[in-house]
Amino acid sequence: MLMQAHFYPELPVYQDTQIGALKAIALKLTNDYDFDYQEVLSSLLASAAETTQTMGDQVVLTYGHVSKMSEPLVIGFDFGKPLPWAGNHQISGAVVLLVPVDTDDMTIQKWLTDIATSNDPSQGLESMTQTATAAIA
Repeated sequence: MLMQAHFYPELPVYQDTQIGALKAIALKLTNDYDFDYQEVLSSLLASAAETTQTMGDQVVLTYGHVSKMSEPLVIGFDFGKPLPWAGNHQISGAVVLLVPVDTDDMTIQKWLTDIATSNDPSQGLESMTQTATAAIA
């Protein structure tokens, strides 16, 4: 199955915090994919409570469950500036794995591991997003 990579350069973040970035991601997904804002935000916040996983120094790898999905989707977001993140990280972008609600935790962890190990930290965020998409295809 060939999956298309989705990438958003310069995602506007109105509050320069981890929560502000997650809200901006949820809003963008709500507007562009007609997902439920509260569902996406709640799921992103829940995954943010887990150990921060980064690719390179400034890109966070995270995930969220979405009920309207039947297949996984990887989307990259460039915040345009470093933002304070959990674990004293300064994060300027995110690679987000969106999965159907019924996806089991082992599968999610396998996909996250596949994405993390397939990426070269010296790549740009858009290339990381393409590599992440290929890793779970």
